[in-house]
Amino acid sequence: GPPGGWGGGGAPPEMVLPCYDGPFENAAMEGCLDDCRRYRTLKEAEGACNEQKHRCNGIVQTGGPDEEGGSDKPVRYEMRKGPEIL
Repeated sequence: GPPGGWGGGGAPPEMVLPCYDGPFENAAMEGCLDDCRRYRTLKEAEGACNEQKHRCNGIVQTGGPDEEGGSDKPVRYEMRKGPEIL
């Protein structure tokens, strides 16, 4: 797709920010932290990730429009242990 753009309109179902190196499109990360708690904003998730120190290796975005442009689930952010990107 075009640089800086998602291509195809709309964000992918899951994107990963492994402690600020990213984002990676269409990637997933293993290992929930804090019972897969979902944060409403990236800033909240980053703050929580920083508090977890070495335990948190990334943040995953969930929700948003799906690839067919169907159901719009609210975008949420979850911490991941990682560090492997799947």
